[in-house]
Amino acid sequence: MENKALIKREAFEQIVKLQEQLLGNSNALYRLTDAIYSVCQEHIDMDGDARKEAIESVCSAFCRREQTIVTMIQTYEKIYNDLED
Repeated sequence: MENKALIKREAFEQIVKLQEQLLGNSNALYRLTDAIYSVCQEHIDMDGDARKEAIESVCSAFCRREQTIVTMIQTYEKIYNDLED
């Protein structure tokens, strides 16, 4: 029973940490903007379509990162809820 409580606490702590990372990171959009700006500067000689593709790639990576954090939160929430039973 003690191990179950410890695991439950650890799962809860991970949920809190991940939520803080997801919600408390107000600079994330600025970093995305910086990354897009950097791509544009590095590839200034690219045509419009190639630059657009590079920007979409950066945005996609950012989106996947956020989705990964959400999935991790959901996983820890499931672990936490399963320990309730």
